[in-house]
Amino acid sequence: MKCFLVFFFFFLASFSTALADDDLVIGALGNSATAGVGTIGPLANRETSWSTGWCPWVYSHHQRLEDKFPHTKIWPINMSVLGATSKVLPFEAKVLALFHPDYVTVMTGANDICHEKIDLISVQENFVETIEILIGSNQNVKILIVPIPYMRDVYHWASTLDRCKFVDTIRNIECARIFNSTDEEREEVFLEVEKLNLLFTHIAQQYPNNVKFPEEIINYRIQPELLSVYDCFHPSLEGQNILSRLTWQYGWFN
Repeated sequence: MKCFLVFFFFFLASFSTALADDDLVIGALGNSATAGVGTIGPLANRETSWSTGWCPWVYSHHQRLEDKFPHTKIWPINMSVLGATSKVLPFEAKVLALFHPDYVTVMTGANDICHEKIDLISVQENFVETIEILIGSNQNVKILIVPIPYMRDVYHWASTLDRCKFVDTIRNIECARIFNSTDEEREEVFLEVEKLNLLFTHIAQQYPNNVKFPEEIINYRIQPELLSVYDCFHPSLEGQNILSRLTWQYGWFN
C-alpha cells in the first residue's frame, strides 16, 4: 500500500507539472462499462472505453475532443472501478478533482439496482456530492450523466441467445436481481431503472450550467451485437461505439 501511495503521488506531481494552462482534462467516473470490461477481453480494457479510450476500434469522447480541438492537448483519466455503485462516485470524484477536469462523464447506477433494492435518497446524495466536488475543482466543468441502458433488452438477449448460455454464472454474479429472480422481482428492477433515470433528469436540472443528462437515449433499443461475447452483459466494441456516438450527439460538444 505504501509503495502504491508513493507511486500515485509521484504520478500526480508529474502529471501536474506536464499539464499546461490551455490543456483539457477529460475524466471518466463509473463502473465496469466505462472501464471497457468485455470488449477485447473479459476484464478491464480501458483503451476501448467509450469515454476516455484511445485505441482505433472505438471512437471515444477523448478522440472526438482531439478532433474537435486539434491544437489542444487532451488528457484522459479513467477512474472507473469494476463493480462500483454510486457510493464509490464521491471517492472517484475526489481523486479526479486533483486534476481540475474540464469534462467528466459519469456512468453508474446499474450496480446499485443489480444486487439490492435501490435507495433513491442515497443515490441522489452520492451524485450531488460528486457534482459538488467536481464543480469545486473547476466551476466551468461540463458533466455528462449517462442513462442506465434499456435493461429489458439486455435480459431478453442474454436469456435467449445461444452464445450466452455458457455465461449464466457470470450474469448471475453481475446482476442477480435480473438473471436470478422471478418475473415479478425482475419487473421491479426494471421499474427501478426508470426511477433512477428520472432521478438523473432532476439532478441535471439543478445544475443547468454544468450537468447534462441525455434523456433522448433512455429507451435506445439494444441489439445482440452490442453485448459482449464474453459475458452477454457489458457493451461489446460495437456497443462502446454506439454509447460514444449517442452520448456525444446529445452531449456538450456536438
